[in-house]
Amino acid sequence: MIDDDFSYLSNSLREFLKAAGFSGSVRTVKKAKGPVNVLTTLGITGDRVGYLTMAMNMENAVNLSRRFARLMEIPIASEELNDTHLEALAELTNQIAGRIVMHMEDNNTNCSITPPSVMSGGDISLSFNTMKIHRIFKITLKTSYFYVSIGMK
Repeated sequence: MIDDDFSYLSNSLREFLKAAGFSGSVRTVKKAKGPVNVLTTLGITGDRVGYLTMAMNMENAVNLSRRFARLMEIPIASEELNDTHLEALAELTNQIAGRIVMHMEDNNTNCSITPPSVMSGGDISLSFNTMKIHRIFKITLKTSYFYVSIGMK
């Protein structure tokens, strides 16, 4: 079973960024700072049960989704958040979680992920009160930043 310190998570995030062609940094933070206007989330099931979220403000959501879509060779022309941006962010979340679950498997923890959900709107707050353990990471790229959090019951 994986240690509760989630030491594999920062490695998973760094590996994903490199494989996806992003250059940036990953660091542990206590909480997401600034407004959160876009949140993607998916469940983790199996030997461990919890969730993974990706959170950001509107400007970073547009920049990140456009950049990720370009990497998939599906450019997004709009500079205003729309369904295409949200679909790109959902896929990004799915791919990040897939990499993390691969690391869990490498540590003899059998888990799967649920399809991602996306929310956007005013200030969205995150609560980790129901999670036994959780970690938040800030990923800083050249033109944007976002937070990835993981929580396990």
